[in-house]
Amino acid sequence: LQFFCDDGCRLWMDGRLVTDAWVAPHTGTESCEVDLSDRPHRIRLEYFENGGGAGYELKWVPPGRSAPEPIPPECLRPS
Repeated sequence: LQFFCDDGCRLWMDGRLVTDAWVAPHTGTESCEVDLSDRPHRIRLEYFENGGGAGYELKWVPPGRSAPEPIPPECLRPS
């Protein structure tokens, strides 16, 4: 998984914190390697805004690809 955030962000995978960039100012890309095969996974992304515009972008590298892409909406669902 790869994500960009402005300002701070944290990413959990199945209840485990995998990336912690809870600092301001932070405008950058974070990444972590996780296995997304086998079953559905619970992903939680937290972020905060410290002024100006807010934003985040979550991407993955699908099987057979080498570059990160946005996760298709049909692969995500709210819990």
